[in-house]
Amino acid sequence: MDPAEQHRPNPADSLQAGDLVGRYQLLCPIARGGMGAVWAARQTGRLALPGPVAVTLVALDVELT
Repeated sequence: MDPAEQHRPNPADSLQAGDLVGRYQLLCPIARGGMGAVWAARQTGRLALPGPVAVTLVALDVELT
């Protein structure tokens, strides 16, 4: 990996409760690790599930091989 890319900020680091990611409204962070973060969220829209869901956000710098 290019050294300049190692210090690139990850957009997921700036997420806060209430932010929308796709059709999910983030409620609170559950866990964070080297591969990303897991958030409790609520599905929005007409076909939304009635209860909370877990949303996994993979870090940008993880190589999936």
